[in-house]
Amino acid sequence: MRALLYARRKAETLARRHAWAEGREEVTLDEIYANLAPLPPDVGPGLRDEELATERDVCYANPTILAIYRDMIASGTSVAFVSDTSLSETSLESLLFEKGYSGPHRVFASSAFGTTKARGKLFPLVASRLGVQPSEIWHIGDNSRSDVLQARRAGVNGLWYRPKLRAPTYRERGKAAGDERGIAKSLMSGIPQLLSSESSAGESTWRAIGITVAGPLYLGFTQWLMGKLADVVPDRIYFCSRDGRIVQRVYELLRKFYPAAPPASYLMVSRRSLRFPTVERLDDPALDMLCGNHNRLWMPVETYLTRVGLDPWECRTAMLAHGLSPGTLIHGAEKRRKLRGLFQTLESEVLRVARRERIALVRYLEQEKCLDAQRLALCDIGWAGSLQMGLASVLKSEHRAAEIAGYYLGTGGEVRQLAGTGGTAAGWLIDVGEPEDRCRILYNGTSIAELMFTANHGTVREYRDEEGRVIPILEQLGIEATYVAAAEATQAAGLEFVDRYLKACGDLPAIDLNRDDVFPALARLIERPTNLEANTIGELIPLNGFGNALLGEPIAKPPSFWQSVVNPSRTLAKFRQAPWRSGFLVRFFRIPRVASAAMTILGSRQRFRSSSAKPDNSR
Repeated sequence: MRALLYARRKAETLARRHAWAEGREEVTLDEIYANLAPLPPDVGPGLRDEELATERDVCYANPTILAIYRDMIASGTSVAFVSDTSLSETSLESLLFEKGYSGPHRVFASSAFGTTKARGKLFPLVASRLGVQPSEIWHIGDNSRSDVLQARRAGVNGLWYRPKLRAPTYRERGKAAGDERGIAKSLMSGIPQLLSSESSAGESTWRAIGITVAGPLYLGFTQWLMGKLADVVPDRIYFCSRDGRIVQRVYELLRKFYPAAPPASYLMVSRRSLRFPTVERLDDPALDMLCGNHNRLWMPVETYLTRVGLDPWECRTAMLAHGLSPGTLIHGAEKRRKLRGLFQTLESEVLRVARRERIALVRYLEQEKCLDAQRLALCDIGWAGSLQMGLASVLKSEHRAAEIAGYYLGTGGEVRQLAGTGGTAAGWLIDVGEPEDRCRILYNGTSIAELMFTANHGTVREYRDEEGRVIPILEQLGIEATYVAAAEATQAAGLEFVDRYLKACGDLPAIDLNRDDVFPALARLIERPTNLEANTIGELIPLNGFGNALLGEPIAKPPSFWQSVVNPSRTLAKFRQAPWRSGFLVRFFRIPRVASAAMTILGSRQRFRSSSAKPDNSR
């Protein structure tokens, strides 16, 4: 049976190719069976008849549409059925009659015209056969593109039958479906309700966020990416770990609609694995990177050494010489100054490790064909473009002239530095820190956006040669395991949304979701979370720091009420340092409206300043 199924599919593909060569968009069932693998003369007709019999067995009348049909016939309204199908009009008429559509009516099948509703060319032909103007036809169908958009473009009044999506409001009743934006917004509203109704009563917070916030975000971002790639036409696109994995999954779902889309690879890189091996001297930028100047955590000096491949025991003499005894926590300007001095003393050892890692890094990039492409594209969550700068630095040092175009969820003003590398960068939600209001919201909730994009593996630390193949060495998840599990659950639900959205749009490219469609839901989650959202997300501990998975702090965890009474200044300081301030306040006050008012009072809604609000960029 499986062999027959594959042969039947292949026969239809061949028939459609022949039809396209002749300038037709549709085929007949007879043409399909004519392309089936050579069969005995009496077998082909039998298989075709069996397929028609199966159609009769599995098809049934939609009760709602059948009732509408009978009301229209009783009122004397002329009715016609228009279908994109390889069945003949005679077969379609017989099928309708068996299921209760007893007439009188007309039947029009795309197979008889060689063109389809999906392409919009069938409607004017049907109007001509009926002897009416297209504007006199009201067409009801369940495919938003074929039955509504293409109908309206042909001058026909398209009505969208959507029984499982949201019920129309009072103002919407009796009105035709809107344009693409209206349909997209209806899908965004209806699909989450449909998916929620199909899930258990105890639906998780991650599933709710996935189908209402993350799913539309993934789809809209990837659709924008597809458009950008069509303009640039790179040799290959690389989705950077870890934040690019979910985008690559959506990209692969959309590729069938974009035949010119470049091949894609998942590039196992990180800020640590790309930038540290390119260090050739310990200047101020290198020391800033090694010492984690933007790191909020108080980490012991040993952690700063081990994460760049140094043995703290072998460095103990230098540590003591700089006033850093074992276990010293690095915080404040004085401790960080001593740490910088320690690295300067250990410069030769640091550069030795960097050179060793650089050899493995270059081999990995060669293995992934990065050094072969003349034009390559990167996709990541973004912010400062540090991964792109690191890759550009490696390519330049290898004397490879390659054009690198980066496409990101958002970019800050720091990406202007890419101009010196010959690369370009574009952000979707925000681009070079603009628009300012959206940038402020997104940067105040960077941890929320990163949660939705994090892949279910640790960050890349370095590379190792194993039996002739370069293997990325990943950090253990450690305390980040719960965070990654939440991200995975969110992404699974987000993909459910994407799948339903694509199916609703039929065989044509899905209607694009733009920034204005998807950002309000993300902004609401960032700025006005519910108590459940704030408590659930706020306990998660994401990766913080330059390649360290052993230390971290919750996204939004305020001190207890009594601790705040005893030491209010400490509570205020923790609020200022919290990765997600709105969540912090909702958890503290337990009343979202009060938390929102407190945000205003505490100045978190002030004009965005990139110098103080930029993300940590530690991923």
